[in-house]
Amino acid sequence: MDWSEVRLKLEQYYWWILAGVAGIWLISQWGRIPNWEQTQDYDFNHQVASPAAEVATKLWADIGGAVNQPGVYSLPPDSRVADLVSAAGGFSSQADLQWVEQHLNRAAPVRDGMKLYIPAQGEQAPVLGSETSAGLVSINQASQAELEALWGIGKVTARRIIDHRPYNRVEDLIDQKIITPQAWEENKDKLTL
Repeated sequence: MDWSEVRLKLEQYYWWILAGVAGIWLISQWGRIPNWEQTQDYDFNHQVASPAAEVATKLWADIGGAVNQPGVYSLPPDSRVADLVSAAGGFSSQADLQWVEQHLNRAAPVRDGMKLYIPAQGEQAPVLGSETSAGLVSINQASQAELEALWGIGKVTARRIIDHRPYNRVEDLIDQKIITPQAWEENKDKLTL
């Protein structure tokens, strides 16, 4: 068989050869084609759902004191204080249940970054809420915006106050150099635990 006969055979089977090469290529690409389960993570704009988007939908709250498992918990955005207490395993046997009944609103929504402290029996109970009836701002409970409303407290200082919670004394703000001496002098009479 000479070259002209080979060429004639190739021309006769050209389309079959082309179809075979295309088929082999498609089979080699089969693993790269997404299946239905893989496309479930796509949104309407065909962008993969970001894990960071899931994190943004969670609230983080810290609970301490007389609960069975104190710590920081991740909760759904519509969580209530009762959900946070439940996540911490409920009140411990040492919890001051009278204080809980009188002061703790278990139906209150959980705020991102909030700190909740449950006192034990005989322990000095913390003031709940960011502001007391006397208009004092709680350094253990106030939101970032409420702290920023104080004289000389900006975003960075408010975040530092929140990050160092809980406090045992209001004076911890100045002793731990969390706020400046000027901000302390201006605000010390407006602050409470």
